[in-house]
Amino acid sequence: MSEGTGPIPGSDLPDSLRPGAGPAKLRFSPARQDNRCRAKDYSTSTVAEETILRTTAVDGVARLASGGSKEAVEALFDFLDVPSLSVKRAAVEHLMGVKQGESLRGRIEERLCPEYRFLRDVRPIDVRKVTQITDPEKDLTDQGRRSSKPIAPDLMDRALHRLGCGASSWF
Repeated sequence: MSEGTGPIPGSDLPDSLRPGAGPAKLRFSPARQDNRCRAKDYSTSTVAEETILRTTAVDGVARLASGGSKEAVEALFDFLDVPSLSVKRAAVEHLMGVKQGESLRGRIEERLCPEYRFLRDVRPIDVRKVTQITDPEKDLTDQGRRSSKPIAPDLMDRALHRLGCGASSWF
């Protein structure tokens, strides 16, 4: 890469996935993980890891689709069959974002179950434009305000109770 120029689109892709590389088959298949080499880390659940991996895969395929790859667009449709709302949402968002996105609405609707068709109308929004709650207690009743106040536990009484002593025995 010469000085002052940005990366060439697709230059970081494997040869088989670069535009014009030939009939690459972009079909989604569930990831197989080799857990024998992984340290046990319980900070993230397997479901969360799979969701992250799959939505990242959708994003990668979408990058190819935005470059005009018809195979990638078809692969995005394959993601609509994955039983994960997050993956379906990402696939719909990217399908609607490709050049011919609006013309794909009917196909998207056909592939989605009725309870997921709302995804066609979900649009990303800048979090700074979302209405923020300035006074969360504004519409609460007085009883609601009192019950929402955290009550500090009396740790001395609790500790003494566990020891079988009452607070009065210390004074």
